[in-house]
Amino acid sequence: MTRCVGGWMVFQWLVASWVLSSSGAIGENEAGGGRMARRALATSAAEPAPAPASGRTSAQTVFMEYIGGGGAALLDVPIAPSTGSAFDFFFILAFATDASTTDGLFEATWQPRLSPSAIATIKAAHPSINFSASIGGGNPNSIFQPTSLDTWIENAVSSLSLIISAYHIDAIDIDYESFGSSSPQDFATCIGELITHLKQKGLIRVATIAPYPGTDDFYSKLWESYKHTIDYVNYQFYSLGDMVVSEYLNVYKTAKSMYKGGVVMASFETLNNGTSIVPSTGLDACKKLAAEGELHGIFIWSADQSYRNFQFERSAQSLLGTLA
Repeated sequence: MTRCVGGWMVFQWLVASWVLSSSGAIGENEAGGGRMARRALATSAAEPAPAPASGRTSAQTVFMEYIGGGGAALLDVPIAPSTGSAFDFFFILAFATDASTTDGLFEATWQPRLSPSAIATIKAAHPSINFSASIGGGNPNSIFQPTSLDTWIENAVSSLSLIISAYHIDAIDIDYESFGSSSPQDFATCIGELITHLKQKGLIRVATIAPYPGTDDFYSKLWESYKHTIDYVNYQFYSLGDMVVSEYLNVYKTAKSMYKGGVVMASFETLNNGTSIVPSTGLDACKKLAAEGELHGIFIWSADQSYRNFQFERSAQSLLGTLA
């Protein structure tokens, strides 16, 4: 996850994003890649294949929280009694990473305490709880730059299939933030085909993406060709620095326009460190969206920042519970 600062940046991004979404000009680079990957993307863009069944349930909203980089354990995080009926609950395990950055050979690099047995214990106690594996992350060494698109797709499907099966995973979250020399087209091809294969194999039910202004050109290209495979847009609103509620709502409207037709979720982080939106302001923005009928879910960064004090998780779940 990445954070940036400045109200002026918010204004500049809103203007640039409006131009981008209006023109649809995101760039048509298609550097590298094999025949299979290019053919798959061309087919998806021109005549989209039937979409894998959406993993969204009858619950109106969803609560998601990242965990895995610090001291929090699964049992530390509060789980509201209305979970599963009023809203869906996802733990997002952060992160599974491709150490080579080029081959798509992923390994689970979240904290060892988030073990398969720990996940099985939570699922036994709370059958409605879901788990997502997030790939990428804000670590500068976690870069998307495959040397061969075909090889990356094949290896990513294979290695993540093993992780998903071992850890009882239900979903995948895409949070790449560094792209080396790769083009948006490369990213769209690899990630779109990865999600498609995992869903078609029945390994995951839900796929989410976690863009922010600095990565919108890559994720917009992915959305353009593979939106039928993506269930939620976990937009990183807190990456724009501190904001007031009105600015937050403007960013939400722009993100909703950019990822048109998608389920755009609200977000905030729980560490009040002066470099991001104040958590209470983020929660107030969620309440405003709820009042306008626009709150489809909340995702939080992160349980590890909230460790020993989960007041905003409780408040967010309580808010979602009122929307059932």
